[in-house]
Amino acid sequence: MSNWKHLSIRKQLVVSFIIIILLTAVASFFQYKQFSGYIRQYNSLLMDVAAANAINGQLKNELDSEMRDILYAKKTFKQGKQFELLDTMDKGILTLRSREQDPNVAEQIHVVANTMSSLRDKVQSLDKAVKVEDKQVVFDIIMDTTQIVQDEVEELIRLKLIASSQLQTKISHQFSRDVLWSLAMYVLVLVVSIGLIMALNGIVVRPIEQLSRRASAIALGNLNGSRLLVSSRDEIGDLCNSFNRMTENLLALIGTVRHMNAKVQTSSNNINRAMEENRDASSEIAEGALSITEAAQYQTKSIETAATEVDKVMRAFHDIRGKQEIIYDHAEHSLELARKGDDHIAVFMDQYGQIAGGMKKVDHDTDSLHTLFKQLNSTMKQLREIAAQTNILSINASIEAARSGEAGRGFAVVAQKVKELAQRSKELAQESEQQTGKVQDRIEFIRLQMKQGLEDLERGNKSAQQAKMTFTAIHNVNMDIHNELGAISIQIHDADANIKQLGEEMAGVRARSEQISFEVEQVSAMGQQQLSSFDEVTVSSRRLTEEARELHEGLQSFRTDSLQYPQAGTQIRS
Repeated sequence: MSNWKHLSIRKQLVVSFIIIILLTAVASFFQYKQFSGYIRQYNSLLMDVAAANAINGQLKNELDSEMRDILYAKKTFKQGKQFELLDTMDKGILTLRSREQDPNVAEQIHVVANTMSSLRDKVQSLDKAVKVEDKQVVFDIIMDTTQIVQDEVEELIRLKLIASSQLQTKISHQFSRDVLWSLAMYVLVLVVSIGLIMALNGIVVRPIEQLSRRASAIALGNLNGSRLLVSSRDEIGDLCNSFNRMTENLLALIGTVRHMNAKVQTSSNNINRAMEENRDASSEIAEGALSITEAAQYQTKSIETAATEVDKVMRAFHDIRGKQEIIYDHAEHSLELARKGDDHIAVFMDQYGQIAGGMKKVDHDTDSLHTLFKQLNSTMKQLREIAAQTNILSINASIEAARSGEAGRGFAVVAQKVKELAQRSKELAQESEQQTGKVQDRIEFIRLQMKQGLEDLERGNKSAQQAKMTFTAIHNVNMDIHNELGAISIQIHDADANIKQLGEEMAGVRARSEQISFEVEQVSAMGQQQLSSFDEVTVSSRRLTEEARELHEGLQSFRTDSLQYPQAGTQIRS
């Protein structure tokens, strides 16, 4: 404990914080280790249930569909994905078996695996069946087997859910126990922290309280008191020893100041009397120089005012000239833009005429195409009627061939072919008629859009003509403005030359006035400076006397009755 007291405050705090952090880290690591184990168990449980559901879904949806496609010859046995699906389900079962710990669930997984092996054999036997009846029998067996597998997988899911419920109960009990252990560890950390705080309180806070009471007494002027007694060699001990040395040095300093204060009061009184006499003489000299300076300053201010006004006029006229040049440039640019606008409008009108001619030609072609499709539609209707009549003739020929017996059998075959061709022709004619109707509707829509486009082009032509007339008017107005600004620019240039000449003359007058005022001010400044120096010295002397008296009164507030302070000239300890 003695070694602990002699450590520095920084080291004590660092060691305390390290102990608290280590205890907190141990408690947090223990809690994290337990909780992460619970999370892994719960995640594994969810993954197993999801894998079992995936096996059931693949079996019911994908494998049954593949078997039906093979049975109905939609795909060959080799093209089917039945073995890929079975391999995927086998991998899922192996994964469940490798992670399962419950014996009932593991036994059910074994049952499902055996049934899956039997299902694979049944699927393989489907390829060996040749007759349709044999394939149907094998298919029914496969469907029954898949239903058995589905029931066994559902039983597996049920057992897995029961096992998960038990696992959840177990995890809940373990979690409650671990929470109590964590609370106990945190209470231990809290107790250790409180002990460290109380130890630091005895080492740090109590000496600081003694130091605070002693400093408050010194602030009130009471230097009477005993030295601070400390036994530690840390920062607090060094602070208390430094405070004791400061108190001793303060006593020595007060004694020295009291001795020097008496000498300062005597010297300041003598200086004050001498400075009062010199000030009276200097005041008369300064008054004469001040009158001359005031007259020169009035004349200088009048000239400065006139020169300032002339400068303002010159700057304002210069700004006007600059703005006029900017306006002239803008007018030039506006005139150029108006010219370009006229050119662009002309080009636009030409292109607009070409577009309108093209649109009219396209509208004419669209009308012709619409007429052709009407004719084509009529032709398709006639083809459909011919196909219907051919079909009727083929039926009549079949009836006659049947009446003719054996002799009309060849004719019956021909009649059947004719009937099939007639039926196909009828179907093609109907499909062509439907497609032709859709195309005709689309052409009608395009024709209406072309009509609307021609109307929009006509309105756009009128707007373009109005824009062209507007650009022409803008071009004429810009030309007039450009001519007027040219005449104004010549007049402003002449006036600017005259104002510059006036400004040069006012600058010469102002320079001569400033030189005269500067010389007069130098004479006045020397008198004022001398008077000010005497005033400053007098005020400083009075202030020194007053401050010496205040210092004497302030020193009387320090009570040093029971202590003997050193006399003047005593060396202060560091």
